[in-house]
Amino acid sequence: MRLSKYVKLLETEMKLDGDEYYRNAGNWSVKYKIIDGKLLSWHWNQGHNWLHRIELIPITKKEWEKGNRRYIRCI
Repeated sequence: MRLSKYVKLLETEMKLDGDEYYRNAGNWSVKYKIIDGKLLSWHWNQGHNWLHRIELIPITKKEWEKGNRRYIRCI
């Protein structure tokens, strides 16, 4: 499976950065795993388990820019 550079986790646009997906707006990230052909968030943390095992949906760069534009210096 080819990883998408830009994804949406619930209503949050994220960008692939090394071995995790990063959210500029809020400055946080989640790891990922591919299970049964689906790209899933992998973020098991006490108090943040709502971010664990959520499907990551591919989006376009424009969608990512729209969701993060106030938090990135250069697009």
